[in-house]
Amino acid sequence: MSDDPRYRSSRWQKLRAAVLRRDPLCAYCRARGRAEAATTVDHIVPTARGGRFWDRDNLAPACASCNYSKADTPLDEWLAGGCGTDGFGSFWDEKNQTSLSAKDRMRPSLHTNLDS
Repeated sequence: MSDDPRYRSSRWQKLRAAVLRRDPLCAYCRARGRAEAATTVDHIVPTARGGRFWDRDNLAPACASCNYSKADTPLDEWLAGGCGTDGFGSFWDEKNQTSLSAKDRMRPSLHTNLDS
């Protein structure tokens, strides 16, 4: 986790819990045909690269291996190499690529007001 104080806020804790409750499996592992529990929430477009911190459409449930290996790498660049754990790097070649469009990353959510 970053030193960003927003990660320690109650607003982030509520948002993180909502994302993980909505989809408890890692979106990146799921795209590779694996079922891995999501224990973290990833900013698809890293905030360090202009991604919006609070935008639910910029958040994906992720296992720790995927999230920490992706870090601030752009999604398409990271997917090209895979996370490097459990053989993903060799699995993720041009022959096996699948779409990670917004509709594939996450199920539609029932947005709740997290500002209150």
